[in-house]
Amino acid sequence: MWGVGITAIELATMKPPNSDLSTVFDIILAIVNGPPPTLPPDKKAPALAAFIGAALVKDPAARPDAATLLKHPFLASADDGALGPIVKRGVPAIAPL
Repeated sequence: MWGVGITAIELATMKPPNSDLSTVFDIILAIVNGPPPTLPPDKKAPALAAFIGAALVKDPAARPDAATLLKHPFLASADDGALGPIVKRGVPAIAPL
């Protein structure tokens, strides 16, 4: 579930957490010794921030599993058809082969 939280941050910010650090070693130290990544203040949608916080609990035994996260209010309130119109507008039609 950690990867889901990291991916959510990448999608919201268009860059991975800790991308401002200059070396892989610094990134690893930040992951191991620092707090879990969060959304920057300008990207803080409360429901998304809460979902990311739940997914990025550092202790795997305390982190919610997939079934629990699927019930999180952020996902439970999602419209499963919301991306369809966006994809249709943004992707040109592909001719059948």
